[in-house]
Amino acid sequence: MKPLCVALLMVGLTGCYPLSLQPLFTASDVAADEGLAGVWQKQGETDRWELEAPKNGEYRMRHVVGDETEHLVARVGRVGEVTFLEMRGEKNPDDSQAVPGYSFWRIKREGDRLEVLPLKPEYFEALIRSGKLEKAQMVRGEFVVFTGTTAEVRAMLRARVSEEAMYGELERLRRIK
Repeated sequence: MKPLCVALLMVGLTGCYPLSLQPLFTASDVAADEGLAGVWQKQGETDRWELEAPKNGEYRMRHVVGDETEHLVARVGRVGEVTFLEMRGEKNPDDSQAVPGYSFWRIKREGDRLEVLPLKPEYFEALIRSGKLEKAQMVRGEFVVFTGTTAEVRAMLRARVSEEAMYGELERLRRIK
């Protein structure tokens, strides 16, 4: 695995998805969904998301992959008519390699079903290379990092939120507890 991917996984990203230096939501944008608390899993897989009930709009989250556990902080909010989950690694003061950053996932919850769409790095790579996305850059020519302010990142996503090409593969999870 590439070193930056390892570093991003250490801060709670569940893969090499676009990373933002700023959050997507301000405190006033957060709209916690009490029904999101619980344990979520894709059918036939052992990896799971464990979300505690939100406190002050923030969920404590554990992403369990085999015998490894990532500790995250997550918030829910809307960009236009679309609901997003914003995640960041829960900083470990003993971990000097931690890189602060946020990943954003489009979500839709209906009862005990949760659909999750990550942002697709290739979509943003193409925008950066064509000069159509100024508040982002490629790190080492491999990873997309949004460098704009919270307002700029929100505006960028709001302008593209309905573009299906912006999203990666749909994941369907079910509440197991």
